[in-house]
Amino acid sequence: MLSVIIYICAVLSACVYLFFLVRYHLHMLQLNTYQVRKYSNWLKKRFFNVFTWKSLVLPALLAFLTVDDIRKCSITLTCLFIAFILLAATTKIKSEKKPFSVTARVKRLIICLILLYSFSFFAFYIFNLRFLLAVIALLVPLYIFIAVLIMMPIEKTISNHYLNDAKRKLKNANNLTLIGITGSYGKTSTKYTLAKLLCTKYNVLMTPESYNTPMGVTKTVRGFLNPTTEMFIAEMGAMRKGEINQLCKLTNPVAGMLSSVGPQHLETFKTIETVISTKFELADHVWKNGGVMFLNYNNEYIAKHEIMGMCVKYGVVDSTHSAELFDVWAENISVGSFGCDFDICFKDGERKNFCTRLLGFHNVMNITGAVAVACHYGASLDRLVIAVRQLEPVPHRLELLKKSSLLSIIDDAYNSNPSGAKFALDTLSYFGGKKILVTPGMIELGDKEDELNTEFGRQAAAVCDLIILVGKKQTACIKAGALTAGYDEEKIIVVDDIKDAFKMFSDITEETVVLLENDLPDDYS
Repeated sequence: MLSVIIYICAVLSACVYLFFLVRYHLHMLQLNTYQVRKYSNWLKKRFFNVFTWKSLVLPALLAFLTVDDIRKCSITLTCLFIAFILLAATTKIKSEKKPFSVTARVKRLIICLILLYSFSFFAFYIFNLRFLLAVIALLVPLYIFIAVLIMMPIEKTISNHYLNDAKRKLKNANNLTLIGITGSYGKTSTKYTLAKLLCTKYNVLMTPESYNTPMGVTKTVRGFLNPTTEMFIAEMGAMRKGEINQLCKLTNPVAGMLSSVGPQHLETFKTIETVISTKFELADHVWKNGGVMFLNYNNEYIAKHEIMGMCVKYGVVDSTHSAELFDVWAENISVGSFGCDFDICFKDGERKNFCTRLLGFHNVMNITGAVAVACHYGASLDRLVIAVRQLEPVPHRLELLKKSSLLSIIDDAYNSNPSGAKFALDTLSYFGGKKILVTPGMIELGDKEDELNTEFGRQAAAVCDLIILVGKKQTACIKAGALTAGYDEEKIIVVDDIKDAFKMFSDITEETVVLLENDLPDDYS
């Protein structure tokens, strides 16, 4: 009887550990947007992080539980039970940056997994293959793959229902103007700015946070669009060719903004030419419908692209871009730790002075584009001046956080890109005191990842008094770049976790500004 009780406890403890293993893989699947290809690529890259010695110990322990003689030995079973408890207790549970969300889709996957595991257990016992239970822990990714494939037709049917409902709601919306925003970087910040400016004249709805996928836009439309909405701003993201076009078919925008084009998501786009053509899918759709595009003409890729319809060119006058290039532009720019002060000018000769608490030269660019759109739709310049003065930074995008009288943090933790990283370093250079960079580097840059991270290191060497790199392997190129620029190796510190970096700021004795540039998501950390 005692053996039976201990055996049940050992089996239950094994099941609990297996449950957390399944949960972890479901979380990674969710972070990879439920796509089998992305999840499998993640699995390949993180193979030795996922399949550690504990992944082998668990099947070995499960194997013992399937042996008849051992199941009758209380002492052995007790040892196995203790081994499972110790295994679970020594497993380091990381805090999740983007918590696992038990959505309706996850619940459907869990039900499918329960049925799959139940069928497996039943089959193993019926055909006297109990030893196969030992490898179930190693087969969790396989069960995930099978569950996703089984559920694919059901999920497709459900998503089509939601998409069609969103299309119907948008089509039936009277007096609704829909504006699409895309770009390799800057689109979320520009979206927030534009929404604030258009609110001076219209009832505005925008896709929240980084809701820039078909289902993200659909969720916004179905949940928040109402008869009083006059302007809808839809952020449009893409990691593959054709995805912007898919969003355009859903929303049918009459105007669009292209904030930037650059080497981002090259892991999936492969080439910068594919990035350009994908981003211009928004312009192609808008011009086909006789609408207007607002284009950032400071961006070389955008400026070189053929114009096929009505557009408003906006930008910032600098050493390489004169006012003649633009229809709306910013000049007389003063950028510092206080924010920015600048004039926005129009081709008809009108100009207004603006000031904002937002940090960084690139925010002047984003504001200029947003002002161009708002004025096109009849917003008052005087009201826009007030709205720009009241703009708040978007969380984790050059957000200035005052932690103490001596410590300030520039939080630019949202996934970084080469242009954004340089903008952030430029912003850091405007501050006085000791300047420190904390970064795990940039990701999803394909074959150019090492090259661009090396250049990031060289740029950091010109600005920072101290560089703290998070993760030895993934930041090696940043370190190499800084060293080739003549940076003192003693001023480069490598830590395993970002928390270790911030522990170093607990006893500072001088004015210090820390730039947190990028914070890798859970599936990269």
